[in-house]
Amino acid sequence: MRSLKIVACVVSVVMAAGIAAPAMAARSNSISTSYFDAQGNFVGQSLYPCENKHFEGGEVTQYSLTQSFGCYLGPPANGESGLEPNEVYSNPPPGFTQDQLCHILATYGDPCGNPPGSIAPIFVWGR
Repeated sequence: MRSLKIVACVVSVVMAAGIAAPAMAARSNSISTSYFDAQGNFVGQSLYPCENKHFEGGEVTQYSLTQSFGCYLGPPANGESGLEPNEVYSNPPPGFTQDQLCHILATYGDPCGNPPGSIAPIFVWGR
């Protein structure tokens, strides 16, 4: 009877691990959302890189700039970084453009909307 309980326990653990494993798969996109106040100050960021991690800091506001980069499923080819920029879109504060928000982020070291072969969005909050 005791060995049956042990087998049942082992089977349960293996099944739970099998169900949880797919949730840790790599993301198809790396997404960085940077937040700004009404005066255009960088006040927070949320980053989901390809490695399926999450970084968050500062505050979330209605004004934002989001960068989305596709993640390769295999190793990078031809000297590329492994990421392709898909889109950069924004909801800027009144009187600001997307380019101005990118310039603000660049002062923190964010590569904001770089062309193919460049580095991905990075977590710059707190720098």
